[in-house]
Amino acid sequence: MMYFRDNGYAGRRFLGFTLVAMLCAVGAVAGEAGWSTSAAVHKVESTAQARYLVRINVDEAHACKSKNTYYQDYTANGARFMYEALLMAMASDLPVQVYTTGRCELNGYAEIGAVRVVR
Repeated sequence: MMYFRDNGYAGRRFLGFTLVAMLCAVGAVAGEAGWSTSAAVHKVESTAQARYLVRINVDEAHACKSKNTYYQDYTANGARFMYEALLMAMASDLPVQVYTTGRCELNGYAEIGAVRVVR
């Protein structure tokens, strides 16, 4: 019977691969926080997953996979006010800016932290 004898090299190598994989995974779910350029709201969609989705076609999109789609959980502070501001802007055909938190969810949507209606 043959036993694997670890002289420390294999363990360090495994640890190195694990750290690289973790850093790559973090990069896949982290975007950039900040304000978008102003653009019209094209769609506001309420979902059964306790969140709403917003489609805004901005020139410089966030770093998440789905470039022009944003989300906000219903339970987040100020979510109702942001939802109403987005609906009002869409009904009045006014442009908005959204502040992204830097978080991307599994479908690649960027999380909204604030909304402003601009002229």
